[in-house]
Amino acid sequence: MKQDIFEQYSETICKKYDITIDELYSDSREIRITDARYMLYYLCYNRPMTLKHIQNYLSRAGKSVVHSTIIYGINKIKEQMVHDDDLRKVVLDLMEENNGL
Repeated sequence: MKQDIFEQYSETICKKYDITIDELYSDSREIRITDARYMLYYLCYNRPMTLKHIQNYLSRAGKSVVHSTIIYGINKIKEQMVHDDDLRKVVLDLMEENNGL
């Protein structure tokens, strides 16, 4: 069940950030792609999914990530939301879009 939620979040984030699934799971360090990845970590963690679940789902998708990277991404989104109303709105929109899961 959580795998389905993870995949739905991935698809929704890709649409919002105008990137492909392959880009989301790539090793790219482009800001727009890392921001999308961090958003995925944040939304999944707040669903709630454990770090291990997030790591496993990413691994199944071909993206190897250590726990510290996931934690960093989650914290990065949290910090940015404090000062960025637009980002806060994006988070709320993404949560609302996937509320029925």
